[in-house]
Amino acid sequence: MEPGLTLYTSNRLDVLVERLADLLGREPLPPLEQEIVVVQSQGMQRWTTLELARLHGIAGSLSTPFPRPFARYLADRVLDRRDLPPSEAVGRGEASLFARGILTWRLFGLLGRAMEKSEEAGALAVPAAYLADDGDQRRRYQLATRLGSLFDDYQIFRPDLLSEWQQGAADVSDSSMAGWQGVLWRRLVSEATERDEPEAPFSDRLRRLVTRLRHGATPRGLPRRRRVTRRLRRSEKGASGSSRSVASDTSLRHRTPCQPAM
Repeated sequence: MEPGLTLYTSNRLDVLVERLADLLGREPLPPLEQEIVVVQSQGMQRWTTLELARLHGIAGSLSTPFPRPFARYLADRVLDRRDLPPSEAVGRGEASLFARGILTWRLFGLLGRAMEKSEEAGALAVPAAYLADDGDQRRRYQLATRLGSLFDDYQIFRPDLLSEWQQGAADVSDSSMAGWQGVLWRRLVSEATERDEPEAPFSDRLRRLVTRLRHGATPRGLPRRRRVTRRLRRSEKGASGSSRSVASDTSLRHRTPCQPAM
């Protein structure tokens, strides 16, 4: 298959997985090379594996990472030249200072310290008001959990927003959600970069990765091909065909809710 981006659509998942199985059967990778199928959920991961096993008799040398671990895997391969198998993309990054679980507890501590300092009141007036009557610290934990989840999502879906915050775009006098969230994010980044072993957020690495991939030349370490399987929301517009040539072969499989089966 020529390098490029190919989009397959159907309103039936079984049609999409049969087409995937047909492509994998016609163009198999070498025995020691893993096929990468990026999925959006554990349910899709399990169902895709079982269906490929049913159609081929076996589903071996198959890696099914979620988008976030796969993006981290790409960054490790392309930016750091780490020669890792795709299977190691699953579960990587859990020890990062910017992983969801660790962000929760970092934010819990940061909110507690900020509430104890009168000079922080203006910048964090909104969370300060919410945590004013929080004797058992339950609200602080709930807020830290929610913010940790949001900041984790922002690193993948809104790296541009985090970059603006890191550059000081969030106004400390701004009482909107973006204002005080930006202040908290800058302090999280500052704490991480001032350590003996500084660590940058994954959103920074993701921007570097995108820049590298857009540079034109095929970067070393890029997997030969990737398959992406996902559902398409009703508000999204489906399309078919191929896009401009990219560094290697990528196939997207969308389940569209209103398009006839193909």
